[in-house]
This record gives sequence, C-alpha cells and structure tokens, in this order.
Amino acid sequence: EHRSAEKLFPAEFEVLRGSAVLKRKLLRELWKKYENLDELEVLMARHGLFVPITNNRDDSSGDVEYLIPDILPDMNSDSSDQPSLTCFLTLCPTTWDAGFASMQEIRKKGFMPMGVFGRLIGKVVSWNQETDRLRLEGMSP
Repeated sequence: EHRSAEKLFPAEFEVLRGSAVLKRKLLRELWKKYENLDELEVLMARHGLFVPITNNRDDSSGDVEYLIPDILPDMNSDSSDQPSLTCFLTLCPTTWDAGFASMQEIRKKGFMPMGVFGRLIGKVVSWNQETDRLRLEGMSP
C-alpha cells in the first residue's frame, strides 16, 4: 500500500515522511484494504495516535490533516541554524537533594518508556489548538 500511495500522492507522502503530517486522502489510500475506516480513524485520534490539526487558514480542499507524533523526525541537535528546545521530565520516587540532575545522572539512570513522548507531544498540540481557538473566539465581536 505504501508504494501505491506514494505514487498517487507523492507530495502528501513526502510531508508525512518529513513532518509527520498525514492527510486523510493519503490515509484512505494506505488503509484501502481495511473496513470501518471512519471508526479506525476516530479510535486513533481518541487514543492520541493521530492528533487532528485545526487550521485557521483557508483550505479549499477540505482534507483533514493529522499529526502523527510517534513518527516525528528526530531533530539534528548539531544544526545551529534551527532553533530547538530541550525538555527533561524527571519523576523521582525519593527526595532529590540536588534539585537538578546532571546530564551524566540522566544518562545513567534515565529512560523514556516507548510512546510517552509522542503522547505528550499530541496532548500539547491538542491543548495549544484548543486554547488558541478559545482565545480567537474571545476576541471576536
């Protein structure tokens, strides 16, 4: 399915590969052998595997877009021309006297369960879109 979808929708497939943004028409091609596509789509969104992207810009195609957090590309930390942010989430079962963890300590004791980062990104994007929508509604006359 991937090869046929890439041939039919090369631009959309490249966006999926580079930015982890999936258009519904590409999804339909990728999942064409499955039944209940609408239900699968809803389940994926409900469980944070797909994050609907809301656009305020005029999109005449009407094609729904999803962010797929678990396939977001890794950022090259050596690239100085791209701004980037780093976040460390620390959960500790005991009192931590130092207040901050050293990179050596994080590397030695740290771990990230699979899927946690993707889910966190999905929640952040959803929350950001919701608060932005509320802010825009509050500004309208």
